[in-house]
Amino acid sequence: MKAPDDIVKLAIRETLSRQNIRSQRELAEIVNKWLKHGNTGYAISERRIRKLALEISGLRIMPRTKKGRMPAQCPACSGELKRTYTKTLKGSSIVSELYCARCGYRGKQGRWLPRNYEFTLR
Repeated sequence: MKAPDDIVKLAIRETLSRQNIRSQRELAEIVNKWLKHGNTGYAISERRIRKLALEISGLRIMPRTKKGRMPAQCPACSGELKRTYTKTLKGSSIVSELYCARCGYRGKQGRWLPRNYEFTLR
């Protein structure tokens, strides 16, 4: 059964008020236990938790990146990516950094793909 957004956000906020979470999978496990504690039958995916966490004010998601292909849109929130260019010695421009103003994703020097996400509540 699909959990309502407000209940999931409450579970995320309560979880992060006690500890910082170092991976999306860990957050999903804790939130799913919290949702099942009330015998509601609710369940939620890791991706949906990450998307809902972006809507919580005061919550910060810090993606750690690894080498991979340059994404067309933000791999964390599907938002628009801004590019920073650097000139080479030969005069051509190359993308040196990608960043998302919505969620704070940053990819640098060929390390574009998220490896894991760290969640903190300010």
